[in-house]
Amino acid sequence: MLGPIPKHALGLSGCAGHIVGCDDDQPPPPSPPDADVTHFLNGDCNLAGNGLQPDCAGEVGGIGPFNDISLALLSLAAGDVLQIASEW
Repeated sequence: MLGPIPKHALGLSGCAGHIVGCDDDQPPPPSPPDADVTHFLNGDCNLAGNGLQPDCAGEVGGIGPFNDISLALLSLAAGDVLQIASEW
């Protein structure tokens, strides 16, 4: 009895049957993680921003730093950076 034939030996680009080296039945590899994000925290800001800019937000949830450490910490993911305003 012959063993499995590698798909490259048959000139196949897709998978058919049980061909050695065929990974079509495997899930695709995970996509690369998003680039690391820098978040900002400034307790002197009156309004809580989205954490994506160092200057105080003009409206709640707008572009600007977080003003609460708890919310800032909850927003972090692996690889993210939290910059804390030095005046705080």
